[in-house]
Amino acid sequence: MGASHEEGWCTTTNPRYLLKLSRIRPNGRKYLLLVCAAVRHLVPGSQTGIADRVLTEIERFAVAQPRKGVQTHIWRDVIQRAIPQISSPSSLSGLSANSMWLRLLEHRLGALSQIRAADVNVALDSAFSQIEYRIRADTATEVRALAARLTPARRLAVPGWFRRLLGALVPPEPAPNLSVQQLRDEIVSRVSPERQEAVRATWSGITDTTAATTQAHRLIDEHIQQQMAEVTARACDLVREVFGNPFRPPVIDPAWLQWNHGAVHHIAERISASGDFTDLPVLGDALEDAGCGNEELLRHCREPHRHVPGCWALDAVRGRN
Repeated sequence: MGASHEEGWCTTTNPRYLLKLSRIRPNGRKYLLLVCAAVRHLVPGSQTGIADRVLTEIERFAVAQPRKGVQTHIWRDVIQRAIPQISSPSSLSGLSANSMWLRLLEHRLGALSQIRAADVNVALDSAFSQIEYRIRADTATEVRALAARLTPARRLAVPGWFRRLLGALVPPEPAPNLSVQQLRDEIVSRVSPERQEAVRATWSGITDTTAATTQAHRLIDEHIQQQMAEVTARACDLVREVFGNPFRPPVIDPAWLQWNHGAVHHIAERISASGDFTDLPVLGDALEDAGCGNEELLRHCREPHRHVPGCWALDAVRGRN
């Protein structure tokens, strides 16, 4: 793979392409940590209780770098040993929101050496499908609420005294408070700035409420495209966070690790053990003081973006790459 692939690694917005490129330096441990990162930071909802413990146990196992040649079955020997009550995802109550990815882990997690990029792709597919479902449901609810203001339901006329009685018992329906043009403006305001003029143009000639309501439902697709683009960008960031640039793996000078009685190594190990990445800039400063001139490594330690277990810079300093 040449320069064009390296450029693709730095610029692509397709996480699957990044995973394909990662295969030049395949690493089951990295793939496993990337699955955990995808669940923690992409799957909708929070992972709490036993679900959080599952991820924590996997991360602890992978961060510790199991010895070469030791074949540990991750689901059976790591998760079930640490959490005996989790015989299988279906055996747990109250985990419906997490059951999809728990079943995925149970099915796919065997020995560390068997974890592949394909397992990460499956985790991403699961996350993306859940996210798209939530976006569609939330946007549909929002559109229905707007359309109701434009075309409220009509009550059937009831003749005679019963109609008067019903009118006394049931509060009058609110009058519509959105014109077709106001509904259009509400919809346009909810799409990304670069798409607003294009969406506004699609409303040309629409004057009746039925056509306007139909047009408003197109916001669902707009939101899905817009928000899924943001999600895939976050997924790409996670892949790059864990693997770094596979075309330019960092070279760690042993002298950096020996400087100041091993300060660099001690800081890196403390961050890794605690899972608290707020001290990564401190590691960057220590590396620079120790003589490190690798700008990419120093920049990654100091940039305020999301760091996760398996962070390539931290792994490089700890000798885990």
